Amino acid sequence: MKSLKFALLAFALLAKTSAQAQITSASPYCAAGYDDGFMPVDHYISKVSIGTLSNSTGTTQYAAPHYAYYNTLTAPDLEQGKSYTLSVSHDGGVSIHYVAVFIDFNGDKDFDDAGEMVLNQNIDKGTVTNPSTISVSIPSTATVGITRMRVMVFEDDDFTFGTMPSPAPRPCTADATGSFDWGETEDYNVNITKPGGGPGPGPGTSAAPVAKFGATPLIGTLSTNFVFSDSSTNTPTSWSWSFSPNNAIYQPGSNNSSKNPMVKFSANGYYTVKLKVSNAKGADSITKNNLIKVGTTGIEEIHSGNNPVIYPNPANNVLYIYNYEQVKSIVIVDMLGKQLLSTQTVKDQIAIDALNSGMYFIRLNLSDGTSVTQKFNVVK
Repeated sequence: MKSLKFALLAFALLAKTSAQAQITSASPYCAAGYDDGFMPVDHYISKVSIGTLSNSTGTTQYAAPHYAYYNTLTAPDLEQGKSYTLSVSHDGGVSIHYVAVFIDFNGDKDFDDAGEMVLNQNIDKGTVTNPSTISVSIPSTATVGITRMRVMVFEDDDFTFGTMPSPAPRPCTADATGSFDWGETEDYNVNITKPGGGPGPGPGTSAAPVAKFGATPLIGTLSTNFVFSDSSTNTPTSWSWSFSPNNAIYQPGSNNSSKNPMVKFSANGYYTVKLKVSNAKGADSITKNNLIKVGTTGIEEIHSGNNPVIYPNPANNVLYIYNYEQVKSIVIVDMLGKQLLSTQTVKDQIAIDALNSGMYFIRLNLSDGTSVTQKFNVVK
């Protein structure tokens, strides 16, 4: 039954694109990929929403093994004892047997505990909808802090349907039986908070300010209201903003030490934003770096975290690499998988003037052994 294998092109031609960088290693959680056994079946997740998280990832399947961890997105705050609407949009194919979502509520790096499967729709019970939605109640006993949420759409190619009850979906797809061949999995960070939104002190962090960066676009202008909020037990004593390129103008009533400055940009394009926060103990100061894209309606993208991001997209002769310090080598291939560029000399930009107009993939191999793959267009 599973003797046929289809060769996959480098970087997978059906690779999913997203405005956010992602990694393809699930560690320290169990693997969650699919092996396309017997024949490839293109199931995909197109959007995941819960709380302040809303991530649209397109209508193509992510590159084999069809797993992505969107680790650079801002984790939504999920308060103990409250309920939140979870929505998962997908391809809606009639052969999707399961839509399942797990949240590691006790933070033990697995999804095996009672109550951690928060969504379970299956085809033989007629419960698969598109979008798949449910109200998720956060246990009052959930461990406070950042934890993992796993979203899955897949087929059970053991053909066990028609027997009742249906087998329960499992969060780990790289199993010995090979019964999870076709599907897609996306992992996300979520932040469990105490009632009232407080994160609670963590080991070695109780004295440090906890900064959250946000930006609210003002439609029809190039002005944006930047927002800094802090939920730590130690009130910050100062904060400061800086932008690069340094052509952002602070509007009247705000400046670089304002908590919520109003900033006007001189042109559309990409900017790096640095937010530095300090409290009474100078050693507890923190700095948050962000990459933003400013368009005609204000902020169109926000990238945060340590993983690198390429920009602009589309590009012409140069690709810039945000957080390039994490990258140890770069590979660029065309849509047929042909390698066009490979280098271990990594700077904050890479020349692509030799590339013709078209679509390409760039893989950034990181110093921690993981990689980030992005699709980009070249327009001459």
